[in-house]
Amino acid sequence: MEEKLSRKIAEQMLAAHSADDIKAIISDTELDYWFSADSNWKPYGGREKNWDTVGNQQANAVGSLVELITNAVDAILQRKAREAGLVNFRSAEAPQSMFEAVKRYFPHVVEGRIANLGAKQRTELAEKCVIIGVKRASRINSKYPTYTILDRGDGQLPDDFPNTFLSLSERNKEGIPFVQGKFNMGSTGSLRFCTSANINLGHYKLLISKHPGQNYWGWTLIRVRKHRAGESLPVAEYFCPGGQIPRFRSETLQGLGHPTIGVVSDGTIIKLYEYDVGAPAHTVDIGLYDALTVSLVDCALPVRVYDFDAKPVDNKGDLRKEGIAARTFSGMNATLVNEAEESSDDGVIVGAKDTEWQHLVLEDKTEDLGVIKIVATGVKKLKDYLLKQPARVFYTVNGQRHAVERASFLNTRVGLGDIRNHVIINVICDRMDTTALSNIFMPDRERKVDNNQSRQLEETVINALRNDDKLRAYAAEIRLRRATEYVDETEESKELLEELVKSDPDIKELFGLGAMLPEITHVPGGGIIFEGKKFPTILVPLNLKPEGKLLVKEVPINATRKIECGTDAENEYLSRIDSPGETWCSLTPDLMPHSVKVRNGTATFTIKVPNSAKVGDTCQVEFGFVDNGRNVEPLKFGVLIRYTEAEVSNSKKGGNKTDTKAKVADSLALPKFDWVDQADWDNHSFDENSGAYVAVGDSTVVYINRDNKSLRYMRVKEKDEAARQVFETMFKYGLGIFALSIHRKATLASEHNAAEGQSHSGDIEETVRVASDGIAAHIITVIKRLGGGDLAK
Repeated sequence: MEEKLSRKIAEQMLAAHSADDIKAIISDTELDYWFSADSNWKPYGGREKNWDTVGNQQANAVGSLVELITNAVDAILQRKAREAGLVNFRSAEAPQSMFEAVKRYFPHVVEGRIANLGAKQRTELAEKCVIIGVKRASRINSKYPTYTILDRGDGQLPDDFPNTFLSLSERNKEGIPFVQGKFNMGSTGSLRFCTSANINLGHYKLLISKHPGQNYWGWTLIRVRKHRAGESLPVAEYFCPGGQIPRFRSETLQGLGHPTIGVVSDGTIIKLYEYDVGAPAHTVDIGLYDALTVSLVDCALPVRVYDFDAKPVDNKGDLRKEGIAARTFSGMNATLVNEAEESSDDGVIVGAKDTEWQHLVLEDKTEDLGVIKIVATGVKKLKDYLLKQPARVFYTVNGQRHAVERASFLNTRVGLGDIRNHVIINVICDRMDTTALSNIFMPDRERKVDNNQSRQLEETVINALRNDDKLRAYAAEIRLRRATEYVDETEESKELLEELVKSDPDIKELFGLGAMLPEITHVPGGGIIFEGKKFPTILVPLNLKPEGKLLVKEVPINATRKIECGTDAENEYLSRIDSPGETWCSLTPDLMPHSVKVRNGTATFTIKVPNSAKVGDTCQVEFGFVDNGRNVEPLKFGVLIRYTEAEVSNSKKGGNKTDTKAKVADSLALPKFDWVDQADWDNHSFDENSGAYVAVGDSTVVYINRDNKSLRYMRVKEKDEAARQVFETMFKYGLGIFALSIHRKATLASEHNAAEGQSHSGDIEETVRVASDGIAAHIITVIKRLGGGDLAK
């Protein structure tokens, strides 16, 4: 194709915003010859049967978009590494993580974490890295924005397109430790969502790229065509006239069609026409920002987003006057830990900090999983876009979400339901064993595989969260806050529950679920707040046995043991954003699996037994801390670990367990039944149709929707105040007991499945919610018809 024509087509496609625009370009009389010939289209990845790979990527449109962003960040880091003189990207001299690469190649980014930058600094950096332009073909049909992703990374030579951008399953980035892309397939996931996710419209996607220092831009149009005779699946293809990627020369390109925004001299431009990103992500201005936040927990480099369809406003800066809303996206973590965030309107700072604390729950080093860190962030009130999406636990690699656990996981599996809407949990898998990583997470980065290692990871997370003192104290604090907002149960209500327990043995058994758990009624904590040092100077073991000049810890071959050390490290030493410390061990996790926690002047090292250990084996090891302050060399201590005979359990088989449980249950508190008003719906994921759910923790609480639409209708319809109160009581305790019964049955089934080695077959909380939502409209009628009208009198 002649260069002048090539440039004309590329610029027209860059200016296009819809499938209709592309159709008009390629069906033009002058160009129809080029685009109608099947010989000018080549199969993506060099194979005709490619939809089984191309079409089997992300099921989520935002996740597919995130893949393009991470590819852009990869390209920038690779360019910086090459310009710094790094020859072998897979060598020991290369940065060993994305954040280490940012630290090395962007020295002003402290610790390689952009959360340490100010809002304006992040915006300045974003302009030099990754920019996204958003434009809708029609304001009336705004559900399908067209996205242009522009990066100032390494770019590609036109002749290299087939082996890089347009390849499948090649090893282009495999083995490079400081990039995210591994499978060489992520970019194709976005295709199925292009042209409003309608294959009849072609799934068009434009690709333009130029390698720094070279003369030519290369470009191609990617499409998906329906299957033809003899084919069973669609085929992804790219435009390659005469077997050559089209090219042209140009010093710069207006990547976003604006004279000053997105003007590039090299790098890569990807355009997704009428992308079916879904609601509410398609919303003008804030939609994409919010959607990205729940997919990129920690972003290696910031992204600048320009939405060209904002309503023009005169008093909010020059860009907004043009109808352009601009935001800097830096990842969820940056949003949580910073006082303010960069908004649209030319750098105006908006937002306030609701984060109360950030805390390292666990750093675990094991032979099977490698290194796992769990960081919890406590939030006074989650922002709406975080509250309305179900994920609370994020499994991340280099900051990108690979799988999640829903809010109900904190309730039904962890037993800390009170904090479900007040925490974000980041399970950091950056240093997970590579085999375990591939065994646990699917390549689409959206889900975990249901296998033994995945369940092992889940159990590690559950036990760490359940047994964490900070989280348990926070749950108690949340309950205490609620107690100040609601009236306590009246004596009459408590007497009613006692009567129910006495009259029905089944309800007594049902209440055992809560009765086995003591209720916390005192203020959590109460002691002096510990104030440690940013960089510790002390790490002294307290519970080791001296043998001559050695300190010894005996560990049974089937158990764990803790080494407690006095330290002056502050509680946030291992989890803070600014210059965090790291745990250090002289042996690798396969030889010395362990975990570490720091809390109130005590560093606890939990020693686990490696698979290879035998009774009588000994191992000399050193543990400690390293940081970028005074402990560049480890602050450490040494110990001799001696593996001893298996520990014999003190528990005896047999005995009347039922009697014991019943005695304990009789002596402890009943579960609580609490109303939830409409003003508090968001904290409980309720709406007008919601019924009830059960929260378990140090106490069991059944939350019932006081403003359920059926109950509100009853209040309007029933004119007698006494009758209204009776019906409200029926609703509260009838629906509450129903929810508690469903919860108990589902919990027992889940425990049985776990004992049989089966996976958890369902979400217990969701089961309770769905069932109670369905019965809520009928619960009063059912109780009345069965003769329960006297219950609340």
